[in-house]
Amino acid sequence: MSKKRFALRLRGLAPALGAVLALAACGGASDPSPQPSLTPTPAPVKAVLMEASINSLPVDYVAGRYFTTSRTGTIDVTVDWTFPEDTIFVWVAKGQCTFEQFDAETCQYATESLATRPKPRLLSVPSAPAGTYTLIVGNLGPRDESVAFQVVQTSVSGASLSSSRGEVGPADGFLRARPRR
Repeated sequence: MSKKRFALRLRGLAPALGAVLALAACGGASDPSPQPSLTPTPAPVKAVLMEASINSLPVDYVAGRYFTTSRTGTIDVTVDWTFPEDTIFVWVAKGQCTFEQFDAETCQYATESLATRPKPRLLSVPSAPAGTYTLIVGNLGPRDESVAFQVVQTSVSGASLSSSRGEVGPADGFLRARPRR
């Protein structure tokens, strides 16, 4: 076969050869098995439910503050105070725990920390159902204290959560003396 004829035949095959190469580059025919679609996991949403302080928590006093969650999630509580030598106890009660219930030891606790250290105190309630809770902080001394606390909820839903900030007042909870037993 002459060079000229070979070149003419090659030109005639060029479109077919190009189509074969293009299909090979694209992966050939379509894959008959469907690919699973990935659903993104919702990002966790953190919301400050309560942030407040107690400017004066005398020795042998307890303070309680009520808060409500609107959905299931992890509740994280941080409590800090001024003097490292003071012993501060922390409870998170299920429901609205009054001073009288606390004093009678009838509250149901989601978590508690009755240790002398560390400072600040960090507590967590995983998978806490929506509802009302009571944060209770007790000062065993030896000195009067100033206490700050923050309650944060982490949930997987993006709807808004309510929050409150400020000084603990009588309508929000209690501040009462509780002599040691």
